[in-house]
Amino acid sequence: MSNIVSSELTKKVSAEVQAALLPILEKHGLKLTKISSKYGDSYGLSISASPTVLGESGVNLASPEAIYFERFGYTAWLGKSLDDRVELTAKLGTKFTVAGKEYVFIGIRSRGKNKVVAQRDGQTFFVHDSAVPAINKASA
Repeated sequence: MSNIVSSELTKKVSAEVQAALLPILEKHGLKLTKISSKYGDSYGLSISASPTVLGESGVNLASPEAIYFERFGYTAWLGKSLDDRVELTAKLGTKFTVAGKEYVFIGIRSRGKNKVVAQRDGQTFFVHDSAVPAINKASA
């Protein structure tokens, strides 16, 4: 008979670990960027943290998304032809509005469908490429 770690137990343990971990990371100048857990026959936990280096706009310039954007830039594909591409020229920290809500551009993620990363009210959002013209316009 195998002892299976349940989803409920995983949520409880992960919440306790995260609560204990945040002050430790903060003490060392790190910010939690990702935490994920798995369950089943055993409990697994994966943690990623990055240094906190705030730019003038308040964006963490040491985050993986900010570093990726600074190194590689980003070109959005808004259609099927080469003429339907738009280079993201805005600076990190640019405030822009989509669907009546204001966001702050904080970088580009290397994977996933929506690569543009923004924040609003302390939460992180992954924004569709169609927002790139609005971000560029807000930056101008």
